[in-house]
Amino acid sequence: SDSLGLADYALNGQQVVITVPPEANYETSRKFHKAAQITQPVANTDFSLLVKFDSTLSKQFQFQGIVIQEDMNNLIRVETSYDDSGLRFSALSFENGVGKARKSVNIGLAGGDIHMLVRRTGDKFQMYYRLLATDKWIGIGNFTHPIIVEKVGVFASSYGATGTPAPATTSPMTLACSPP
Repeated sequence: SDSLGLADYALNGQQVVITVPPEANYETSRKFHKAAQITQPVANTDFSLLVKFDSTLSKQFQFQGIVIQEDMNNLIRVETSYDDSGLRFSALSFENGVGKARKSVNIGLAGGDIHMLVRRTGDKFQMYYRLLATDKWIGIGNFTHPIIVEKVGVFASSYGATGTPAPATTSPMTLACSPP
């Protein structure tokens, strides 16, 4: 779904590519989830989501990540973003449209691919990242959040600070969904 109708979506044979144009305010914060996203229906059961983001976030207020949705007001976002100190790995949950920060860790990496893994077991969500496919997974933590999962997917977003245009964001990614 595309809340603004301005993003481009493409399949290049191996990847999904979401491009958010410059100056389009696709804000994702604790108040909003206006991301450009691609989702697919999934059974409300345990699962693992693995995504390799083949892009480099390099400007403040750029985001890319995984979305786990019941509907647009009840969802979980697990994401990487860029700020002045480098990359940040965060998880947020939304219940009836109200966002709650669950985890936020500065991973301090500048550039390169990043692999994200989210495992759901019941109402428990565990999160991991790594840089290379051969690296060991680094745990970010877990949290419990009851949700009736209807769909899962990936998103890209960006927005500008007050009076500043949003940066463009292009997020090529490879994803897989499987039982845990």
